Amino acid sequence: MRSREITIYVVDDDDVFTATIAAYLRKKEYVVREFYTVHDCMQALKSEKPSLIITDYNFSSGDTVLTDGFQFYTWAKKAHKDIPFVVFSGQDDGGLVLKMVREGVRHYIVKDKDMFAELEESLAEMFGS
Repeated sequence: MRSREITIYVVDDDDVFTATIAAYLRKKEYVVREFYTVHDCMQALKSEKPSLIITDYNFSSGDTVLTDGFQFYTWAKKAHKDIPFVVFSGQDDGGLVLKMVREGVRHYIVKDKDMFAELEESLAEMFGS
């Protein structure tokens, strides 16, 4: 699958982080939609189906629809069972990672200096690019 045919949703209430990840993905020629609230992404998922969703784990900006990326993942899986998820988090919590992977989250990436290399590996594994 070519990058231009792959649509990726990026969901994070941190607008700088969202814009940074989106810019990185666009340089790789992916089609990217940015969402700053889970609610907005949930609305889009009613009529569209992305190839991948990249979401933050912790939503702290008052997005009261769902409080974390895992709840969002659980909700999205009911509507679209086969959309892969990558969860970014500032928490390097082994128990949380295990819980998410057991439930089907494809990749859990800690927001640190290695996050772009890990994202690149995740994309290559999923899309061969």
